[in-house]
Amino acid sequence: MFLNKAFSSEERSKIIRVKISNPDNAHYGTEGGRDTDDQIFLLSIDEAEKYFATGDARKTEPTAYARSNGVWTNDNGYCWWWLRSPGDLQHSAADIYIGGDVSNGGNSVIRDDHAVRPALWINLESDGPWAEISKATLSPEETYKTLSRGMRNSKEVEALQKRLQWLGWFNSEIDADYGQDTVTAIKKFQQAAGLEVTGIADPQTQALLYSDNAPMDGSEAIPEGD
Repeated sequence: MFLNKAFSSEERSKIIRVKISNPDNAHYGTEGGRDTDDQIFLLSIDEAEKYFATGDARKTEPTAYARSNGVWTNDNGYCWWWLRSPGDLQHSAADIYIGGDVSNGGNSVIRDDHAVRPALWINLESDGPWAEISKATLSPEETYKTLSRGMRNSKEVEALQKRLQWLGWFNSEIDADYGQDTVTAIKKFQQAAGLEVTGIADPQTQALLYSDNAPMDGSEAIPEGD
């Protein structure tokens, strides 16, 4: 299993399980399938364009291990890599061209000359090798900055919503915007955790949210407008 081979037990303990949405292909209408709970996943079309804003940023040089297992490269050493979004047909998947362009139509999934770029969310607040890197470059306040209503298109808010959703507190669309649904979810979480109920994701709230002791379910009801 890739997760066990690629990461130590200490590293695996820091990888956060999140709910992964699999929307239909917006260009071809191909069904994306059911959502999943995963620790390791591939990026979607939207995520690839969001986190790698340009074609140059999406260009990829495969590792020696990938090349030894059949990944094809052009003369400049770049390769195709898979996305999890469906392509133009049900047996195809979207991918990234060697030049970095997103291919919405993609290729047949039987092709074995593409690379994969595993993605994951990690908890940098926990102790361990990644935490040491974080602590060496970030102050405690920067590690978990306060998140609150009105923040839009925020990677931190997106991660927050994914974690809340996996724990059962957030049932809305992951949109990276800190709106009323996120406020309500944080209030429910804070109430269950015995924290001050503010609807603001301060560092204390986030530290517990991303820990192994985070309460789950979301059965405590708080009115939407509070």
